[in-house]
Amino acid sequence: MAYVLGHEIAHVEKNHFYEALRMGVIEDALNKEKEEIVEKKRAIFTAAAGAATAGIGGGVANGLLGAVIGGAVGLGSSAFLSKLIFRDHTTVTEWPDLFENDADQTSLGYILDQNYDVREAPKLYARMENEASHDPRIGLGFIAQASRMKARNAKINELLSGTLKPQIEAKLKGAGLTGSSGEFNLIMATLKRDNGIIAIDYDLFAMARDNLEEAVSLRTDDARAQLYLGKVISLTARNDEDRQLAEEHFMKAIQYDQTRGAYPDPHLEHAIHLLGTNGDKTEIRNELESYVALYQRQHGGFLPNNMAVLYDYLNLVGEPNWYAAPAEVISTRNVEPLRTSTSGSATALTGPEVIAVATSTNTPQPNADAQQASAAAPAGKSKSPKKTIAK
Repeated sequence: MAYVLGHEIAHVEKNHFYEALRMGVIEDALNKEKEEIVEKKRAIFTAAAGAATAGIGGGVANGLLGAVIGGAVGLGSSAFLSKLIFRDHTTVTEWPDLFENDADQTSLGYILDQNYDVREAPKLYARMENEASHDPRIGLGFIAQASRMKARNAKINELLSGTLKPQIEAKLKGAGLTGSSGEFNLIMATLKRDNGIIAIDYDLFAMARDNLEEAVSLRTDDARAQLYLGKVISLTARNDEDRQLAEEHFMKAIQYDQTRGAYPDPHLEHAIHLLGTNGDKTEIRNELESYVALYQRQHGGFLPNNMAVLYDYLNLVGEPNWYAAPAEVISTRNVEPLRTSTSGSATALTGPEVIAVATSTNTPQPNADAQQASAAAPAGKSKSPKKTIAK
């Protein structure tokens, strides 16, 4: 990371962007001048070649007709020859190699001054080459182009074994060089987790799995990393062993998120796995209901978009009656009112408490105020049921 940051800082410090713009303006002017010169040379050469070939044609065919034929032949052949001989060199010079070498050298100097181990830098390109070998799409961008990675790696190794070698040896004999630290590993765990999740969105499954596996190796109790690692393994599973491995990561995500209850998805994934393996029906039902409850808490009371599918799953395990109402719907006689509390602690429910409420089979009893109001109502008359708006 220090190498990458130093490399980008060097581009700024060395005014590479300004230099690229300046050279671009100068080169455009030179190219325009070259084009004008080339066009003049073409015109002169075309006229001379046309006259010469017209004479040849006239000698072959005799008379005026031969001259006309020769002129036409001469015009075509001379135009071709002029294109071949006087090519306009308008290809823009590739300055990035020059700037990249300068940035590499400056960056290695920066990080060596801070006693970071510069020998770690080539590992970046080795890793990128490995990723590109798994998925060629990675090499389509500038950063991971095969030619660029080869050039950068060669330049860095040249500096490490040449100009910077005495400084490296001196620092190793002294206080030493820092390669990593516990704090850095935690930062990298988060970075690799987020990179892995983004890679899934772009169908870069090999890269996603590599990043997420490194994330959980650095920080095992990251429920989010465990969840998405399970997802990418499940998406690319080819046999029962892969599917079981994905299930293990989903279970770890549930375990590490048990109290907070911030991630509904592992409950759904676990339920689907149990459905596919003819697992316990009660557990499947509880996991599906837990998924809906946690999802509603995370999305302001809205239901998942796949409720029709979830109801089908519940039907498969013998639960045709369970129903979840969106929180914004006003409770009526035929809809179970949302369980609310007007007394006690006002703190938010924990994950297990939300799940316990969602999976409870007890029928809610009317509160004392409602019973008293019912008893006080005159005989033969009934009060309209009080509507409860879910909050």
